[in-house]
Amino acid sequence: MDIQAVKDWGQVICWIVNFFGLVWVILERRNDKTNERVTQLGQDIDEINQKVIKMKAGCDGCQIDSVASRIEQIDRDVSGLKAAAGSAPSHDDLSRVYEAINELAEKVNHLVGESEGQGQTLRQILARIIEKGMP
Repeated sequence: MDIQAVKDWGQVICWIVNFFGLVWVILERRNDKTNERVTQLGQDIDEINQKVIKMKAGCDGCQIDSVASRIEQIDRDVSGLKAAAGSAPSHDDLSRVYEAINELAEKVNHLVGESEGQGQTLRQILARIIEKGMP
């Protein structure tokens, strides 16, 4: 082996070491970010636990009573809505209403057509009277 071959192999080894060093640094940074996130989540959980403990200690069931009364009120409201829904019109009732409305619309359209026809006839009669005069 000559000096040039040793230099070339040294350069290849240097490239390989640099590559693995780069991979190691990238993975280490990812692990650092993950560890930071896990640590932050742990701190958040600790804060939430402290708040819950303070709420339990300071309340002695006051919020539980208000929540229970609110649930009872909601139950009464839902029962009232169910009762009202029972007396609401069904699909059959609504279809009969729609049929009646459609029949009424047809009759109104027929009457409008007749009225327009009568108006045209009256105008023709008046035009004839104006042309020829009264008999």
